[in-house]
Amino acid sequence: MAELWAAHDILFAVWNLGFRRVQFEMDNLEVAWILEGQSDALVGCSLVETIHLLLTRSWSVSICHIFRMQNMVADRVVALCRDSLSGPMVFDSVPSVLPELVRKEAVSV
Repeated sequence: MAELWAAHDILFAVWNLGFRRVQFEMDNLEVAWILEGQSDALVGCSLVETIHLLLTRSWSVSICHIFRMQNMVADRVVALCRDSLSGPMVFDSVPSVLPELVRKEAVSV
């Protein structure tokens, strides 16, 4: 359920920021299938129904599954921000752990 809440929150934020063409990449295949309507898992779940309603707005959202090795940078940025109690974080510089993860992701593609 945490992945579904994350998907909801991200899609809602992206919509509110005014983006109308979005490629949403996630490393959870089952959640990607649920969001695309290709899985009957969690049918009737109000959160899934809310996400599906969000996806029917006037925008183009492409949901793509990627492997975890291709998602290391995003996962690390989320981990860095997770403990922030002050709301959204803005980095003034690239966190020191990211360049190595970018190189690892590039090799895994």
